[in-house]
Amino acid sequence: MTKPLIMTPGPTEIHEDVRKAMAQDITNPDLDINFYEYYRESCNKLKKLLNTKEDVLILDGEGILGLEAACASLIEAGDRILCIDNGIFGHGFGDFAKIYGAEVVYFKGDYRKAIDVDELEKFLERDNEFKLATLVHCETPSGITNPVDKICPLLKKHGIISIVDSVSAVGGERVEVDKWQMDIV
Repeated sequence: MTKPLIMTPGPTEIHEDVRKAMAQDITNPDLDINFYEYYRESCNKLKKLLNTKEDVLILDGEGILGLEAACASLIEAGDRILCIDNGIFGHGFGDFAKIYGAEVVYFKGDYRKAIDVDELEKFLERDNEFKLATLVHCETPSGITNPVDKICPLLKKHGIISIVDSVSAVGGERVEVDKWQMDIV
């Protein structure tokens, strides 16, 4: 019997300090006077990590929750969306867009290499009528890191909003949201 292929970033061990914190009484954040300040401080710490002056929001859930929330918030039926695809998660972004009625156009890259920015630029010179583009900073299964520092400004040049999956990169790779003209990370 072959062992199933697991395509998730884990399993992850949980430190004992985290287990103890999770064992504390649960309060309702809507009513807990300490929660607001804790949340605000956490968002400000993330601003520093992401190198941005823009607002940071923390959603309670898996990283994929934020990716789908971004698509749900921005995509309307009939919108033309560019899905920059050079891996499983990059391709999967197109599925989110389709759920919300988007017409998805894929820019296919090699699943073993970072996106070729010159090829993407040539593609966008021919076809750039997109509301937004989805892309992955670091493709978890392959470990490929895409040059979002070059891709996002290129998208901005064409008036295309960027949604960047940086779930497996933040904290391990440098992220310069403002400098790299990233819209949603």
